Amino acid sequence: MNKEMTPEQFKAERERLKITAKQFGQLLGVSERAVFYYEHGQRKIPKPIQLLVLLYKKTRSRRLAEKDQCRAAHSNALQ
Repeated sequence: MNKEMTPEQFKAERERLKITAKQFGQLLGVSERAVFYYEHGQRKIPKPIQLLVLLYKKTRSRRLAEKDQCRAAHSNALQ
């Protein structure tokens, strides 16, 4: 990972997951206050936290794609 995650990208990922800052902090192993600092650019987002966010993003996208495939298969079976 060469590019740093921006505060806007960090916040967008939390919002995409539809979770609170407190929940995001629990998921990442940091405090709610740390999430606030990262989202507002008051502290640099540590590389390990950036990697965790990207991992959650990737695995969630994969799970959603698998659900879509299951729905399509089920729909085709009913026709």
